[in-house]
Amino acid sequence: MPVRLKKVLRGFLILILSIVLLVTLAVGIAINFIFTPEKLTPQATEIANEYIDAKLEMGGIELTFFSTFPDLEVEINYGLLVTNMGDSLLAFEKLGILMDPVAILSDKIIHIDSVSITNPIIYTELDTLGNINWNIVKEQTSKVQSDAVKIKEDGVNEDTYIVDNIEIQNAEIKFLDQANSFYAGVQNMDILGEIYYTNDQLDCNLDLKVDTMSLTLNDEPIINPLSLKLHSRSNIDLAEYQILIDTINLKVIDHEIEVESKGSIKIDSAGAIAIDLNNRIFTSNIREALDLIPIRYVNVEKIDGRGEVNLVSSLKGVYSQSQFPVVELDLEITNGQAAYKGFDKELELFETKLTSRIDYLNKRSSVVNLKSLNVKSDGFSVNLKGIGSQILTNPHLVFSGNGRIKFEDLLKTFPIDDLKAKGRLDFNVSSDFYLEDLVNYHYEKIGLNGNASLKSIDLNYLGD
Repeated sequence: MPVRLKKVLRGFLILILSIVLLVTLAVGIAINFIFTPEKLTPQATEIANEYIDAKLEMGGIELTFFSTFPDLEVEINYGLLVTNMGDSLLAFEKLGILMDPVAILSDKIIHIDSVSITNPIIYTELDTLGNINWNIVKEQTSKVQSDAVKIKEDGVNEDTYIVDNIEIQNAEIKFLDQANSFYAGVQNMDILGEIYYTNDQLDCNLDLKVDTMSLTLNDEPIINPLSLKLHSRSNIDLAEYQILIDTINLKVIDHEIEVESKGSIKIDSAGAIAIDLNNRIFTSNIREALDLIPIRYVNVEKIDGRGEVNLVSSLKGVYSQSQFPVVELDLEITNGQAAYKGFDKELELFETKLTSRIDYLNKRSSVVNLKSLNVKSDGFSVNLKGIGSQILTNPHLVFSGNGRIKFEDLLKTFPIDDLKAKGRLDFNVSSDFYLEDLVNYHYEKIGLNGNASLKSIDLNYLGD
């Protein structure tokens, strides 16, 4: 290569490197000296507060370029979002964003390497009128609306955002429904995933791990606190306030319980939530499900259980102050066994098939269909089936069953307090009655048909 050409190439390379270095220095100086937290934070806060009917506070915004070159890092130290009445909505300790600024400036696709949030707390609440506290987005001004119309008419799409890695550490969520006295709390939740956003459509692929989740109704626990892992793929339509759930796979940590969900959730402007979800809960060991039942319902510490549980359910309808979705259940327990600690005998077989429909708007249509219930032990066996209608008003029960019961063996299997019994009962009966008549001792109104034989019966109740 001629010497002259070498000098030209060397000079050209030096020029290019000088320009790159100059740009780098300029950006670095601008970020670290011009865009200081003292100047950025109030401007960013002011812009954000123009779009929300709430108050946003931030501790400081810092931009870093040299240590993350060629990427740009934005870090917000502390954030707090409160309503105009001073009620908390969101708080976080730190939020970080890492991205390539050159790619963002040169492309409609905004590619973000990572977003991290540390120690966030989210407060969500429905008041007694069904209003949600997160309804804080201000109505669009005429200029914003006209600009949006113009964009659609011109056929120009909005920017596309891709976040390769989103990480949320030690999150806490508190949800309170005052109208129904329902509370859900999540503590120490970690989230890893990726998101894709374009034209008000947000696709999420997330993995969650929750250390503690609790659910209460009227200040009483619905289930015992549990830990879980969850993987979900979903689409969020921000314009329509709708979540489309492609799949949710959930596993309860330390319990052999799996949950699957698919469907949609949509929130209207009044805060009402339209739900269309299909779910399946499965465990190969009924004991795992019993451990989740609060002791106020069943003292499961005294029970050793086995067997498979398969529960298919659906929720369809509106959840609001005065409405609740229609719940349909299909429960099947197979190969069930149970034994109470301290008792001589055990329940050798427990199997059931049951379906139900619970409709709080049309209470008279609510029904439970016990397709079969088979219980067997050394000293007794019982087979039942029946239908309970109007179960939310005045339950109407129609059932039939047969079996044999040795009362001595029954008391050696189940804890029945203050009862001493001997003898044997064989029966094959059917019955038709309203529960109200049974509770009010109107036995003359209870229809009972069939036959039964009693042998050497001796029953003594020692209670009050």
